[in-house]
Amino acid sequence: MFIPSLATLAGLALLPAAVAAPTTLQTVVTVRNDLDQPVKVYLEHGAVDVRLGTVAAGASVSFEVPSWLTGDRSAVDLWVHPVRGFDQNTGPIELRTGEHLEVIVPARGPVKTRHAADPAPAWGTPTTVVVQNNLKDPVRVYAERGAFDIRLGVVPAGGDATLAIPAWMVEESGSVTVYVRTSNGVEQRTGLLEVHRGERLGVVVPAR
Repeated sequence: MFIPSLATLAGLALLPAAVAAPTTLQTVVTVRNDLDQPVKVYLEHGAVDVRLGTVAAGASVSFEVPSWLTGDRSAVDLWVHPVRGFDQNTGPIELRTGEHLEVIVPARGPVKTRHAADPAPAWGTPTTVVVQNNLKDPVRVYAERGAFDIRLGVVPAGGDATLAIPAWMVEESGSVTVYVRTSNGVEQRTGLLEVHRGERLGVVVPAR
């Protein structure tokens, strides 16, 4: 049977069952960095600073906010720290549990924020992708929707894993691209996939 360089199959029978549904809502911050240098991203809550991660130059990354930072309605301040230049912050932002905040770090000017539509509730059947990695190297797996992408996880060499796609990426339905990246930076992509909430995709990464 011919298998393209990155094959997608619905309900791949021989791979593990879907992961259990999460029991809580995810609060997500997506940061788009239009600078020509990476930035470190922090959330400040009272006297506590929490580092969310790093966003490379020209990239977008989604971070899950720890639940203890949000509560039902909690004020946080998001800071970005570039390698060169000055820190910027959003000022106090109210984050509700399960909300999706989008942040843009422009090439010039102050950071911009907007509250996207709330992520879909995390109960019910999760949306998952089963990745079978036939390479001799581990691969990092990402899901991309529009200008935003998020790392789903790592699949070991010769192994497989079931990874959950965040509910806010699919809502009722959505066009998502799944791609994998090897340790030496080689990427393979599925192309656009019409994904509905609760669906289970299968992706095979062939040996060559």
